[in-house]
Amino acid sequence: MKAWTYGLIVAIGVAGEALWGIRILSYTRNLKSIQAQIDVQTANETNAIKKELADAIKQAGDANERAALAIERASILEYNEAPRVFTNAQRRGIYPAIKNYPGQKYKVLYVKNNFESSSYAANLESILKWSKWSGDLEAIDMPTDIPYAGVWIEVSGFAPQSAEFGETVRRAKELANAFAKNGVELCPHPGNNQYGNFGVNGLFDPELILIVVGPKVLRPTVSPATQSR
Repeated sequence: MKAWTYGLIVAIGVAGEALWGIRILSYTRNLKSIQAQIDVQTANETNAIKKELADAIKQAGDANERAALAIERASILEYNEAPRVFTNAQRRGIYPAIKNYPGQKYKVLYVKNNFESSSYAANLESILKWSKWSGDLEAIDMPTDIPYAGVWIEVSGFAPQSAEFGETVRRAKELANAFAKNGVELCPHPGNNQYGNFGVNGLFDPELILIVVGPKVLRPTVSPATQSR
């Protein structure tokens, strides 16, 4: 083969390789450009999915919070509307303090047309009946100068001038102390000692020892405005 012929073949081969290299380089650049576009699109889609997920989690959290507040508000409203009752533990705690005075006279007074007061009074009286005390319930109009809407217990027996009146006082104190020790809210009232007028002549009949059970303390409700936050 002549030298020029061989040189021509080599030149053609080199040119072909160069063209092929150029084509490969072009393809590589195109692939990189396409990959870059795919990466950008993937990143955008990933960020959008992350945002949707974050929004969904936030919305779920807000919904859970609103639901929790609604449940709390319903629970508070249910408590505020329900009348008080003496628990079994309170009954067992009060009974031993007064069971040894069967026949002790009493009167449980409650506020007329007040369901909470009347229901709680009946519940309270059942403990006195269980202890063999003797008395009954009576509805009264609430005195305007005494700011209580709970239940009043009149403990009576001996005349205040008699030597035995001290026994009535002692029994009334036993009852009041048993209430206080077992979580029954008692209220002092003007002119009287501690929970009742134990022998003190004041606003009430001196022959009666008055024990005042305070009104039910209501829980503050969660307002709808708070729930919407």
